[in-house]
Amino acid sequence: LMSHYYTCVWTVVLLSDCDTNGYTCPDVGSTYLEAFSISIAGLVGSDSWMRLVGLPNQSNLAVNREPYSKLGPIENLIGCSLSMAGIISSSCFFANMAAGINDK
Repeated sequence: LMSHYYTCVWTVVLLSDCDTNGYTCPDVGSTYLEAFSISIAGLVGSDSWMRLVGLPNQSNLAVNREPYSKLGPIENLIGCSLSMAGIISSSCFFANMAAGINDK
């Protein structure tokens, strides 16, 4: 569920104005799956959002970005919060497992 919310945030931040500014809007299904894959990988600690910085036509989410342009403050904040949420949820999971093992 958390990955879905991050997927929506990535999409809104990077593609929110593609209709109004005359940019090309990518296909909804493939864009959602790409953002979902970035979110899942980010929750386990990967820097998967770096694919948004690279070559042109490499990402549906970065279709309206200049090639090799830096991530802005909002994108960096999303990436950091995504990794932190993954670390916190993983530590909660392992803490619950340890508590369960100690109770037996």
